[in-house]
Amino acid sequence: MDLSKLIANIELKNVKNLDQNRVYNVDSITTDSRKITKGTLYIAVRGFQSDGHNFIEDAIKKGANFIVCEEIPEFYEKYPDTVFIEVENSRKESATISSTFFNNPSDSMEIIGITGTNGKTSTTYILESIFSTYGKKVGVIGTIGYKIGAELYPLEHTTPDSLQLSEIFDKMRNFGVEVVLMEVSSHALSLWRAYGVSFSTAIFTNLTQDHLDFHKDMESYYQAKKLLFSQYKKNDKIEIINIDDSYGERLFNELKNETPLNLKSFGVKSGDYIAKNIDLTLSKTVFDIFYQENYILTIETELIGFYNVKNIVGAVSVALEMGISPNIVEKALKDMKRVPGRLESVPNGKNLSVFIDYAHTPDAIENVLSTIKPLTKGKEIVVMGAGGDRDKTKRPLMSLAALPYADLIILTSDNPRTENPESILDYLEEPLKTHSEKYIRISSRKEAIERALLLMTPQDSLVICGKGHENYQIIGTQKHYFSDLDTVKEFLK
Repeated sequence: MDLSKLIANIELKNVKNLDQNRVYNVDSITTDSRKITKGTLYIAVRGFQSDGHNFIEDAIKKGANFIVCEEIPEFYEKYPDTVFIEVENSRKESATISSTFFNNPSDSMEIIGITGTNGKTSTTYILESIFSTYGKKVGVIGTIGYKIGAELYPLEHTTPDSLQLSEIFDKMRNFGVEVVLMEVSSHALSLWRAYGVSFSTAIFTNLTQDHLDFHKDMESYYQAKKLLFSQYKKNDKIEIINIDDSYGERLFNELKNETPLNLKSFGVKSGDYIAKNIDLTLSKTVFDIFYQENYILTIETELIGFYNVKNIVGAVSVALEMGISPNIVEKALKDMKRVPGRLESVPNGKNLSVFIDYAHTPDAIENVLSTIKPLTKGKEIVVMGAGGDRDKTKRPLMSLAALPYADLIILTSDNPRTENPESILDYLEEPLKTHSEKYIRISSRKEAIERALLLMTPQDSLVICGKGHENYQIIGTQKHYFSDLDTVKEFLK
């Protein structure tokens, strides 16, 4: 691609070594100096572990002909054949350059962005079922990876960096994808990963404590989430907000004053779209959806739990606002299976009620355990841990969230990363010390799960929280294969 076209829409501060009489062709772009070939445009990004500006000269020696950076190095004159492009924010401009390089692929599809602390993955799966039943080709980007048709590919982040995101959009467009369902994390919004994406619809699920190691406080966390609604605007954009959530109610009221877009609310207590006549069991959920007090449809689904009712109402709100008929929605939810790692029941020949769930915040743990507790005849057992090198303040809150519901809490490791696993357990244990009869700690996750299974009877329920669909455990800086689901299945053999 011609360099002049590639940088036409970015905010330039300075350019060095550019010959106005010459045509420059960019063959590839990257933010990784290890992926340089001749004709590459290298974007130097300041990261948390390293600064891409430190690798500029190395990139040039490997063949990079174009450098985008926040500060042109003093040695630029040594490389007269290399064009140096200075910008204010290389992360932000990386998003614009990436989208331009792939001919703005998000413009040719309906992009639905889902943000919130909990419920993002479940909402994408619900919408995938609805749009697929409607006959649309669907792509999904999120925590579990990205999907094109039936193919699932791994991702390192819930929302990929802007370059990888443009590559994925381009791949989806070439496959004929019409609708993309995308989880949009607060990290991605803060770090410009989704900048420039043409969202046609945005959904807010909820906001509870998480990621405060990154955002520092709840107000910063909220403002990051709000960017999906305030920064990414289209004239016909649909915005759907859960106003049962206090932050959602605030967002809805702020958006009413700021934007003329199609703004709708949903919930169980209040909203334009609201769930009524809710019937919950361990095998299915049935309820009605009303729009502004008028009955619309009845949902019958294998997805269980009160919190899933909210996820479903949010997803259905989007579908109905986008013109999908109630009959299609009803069929899609009735045919839909449970979401991997989201209150996923583990089939077994022992007649044991075992569930795997991704819950790793206080609110998510309370939602899951409060769902299973009233449906359990015997004891409710929970296995739970907390991730290392992450928000430490939520750890005791996670234990307190489990305490009113669980008859036995088994504290164990999640992804300890570079933190001492026993130190993480100390945080989790602190609020439980006055309830010594209700918990034990076993740092080995495999042993903790096996102990829980040994202690179970068919009258009990076991909820294994924290990792859900993940098939790895991060210890130190290394990923090791580990699956809660496989551990349960193997032990019950």
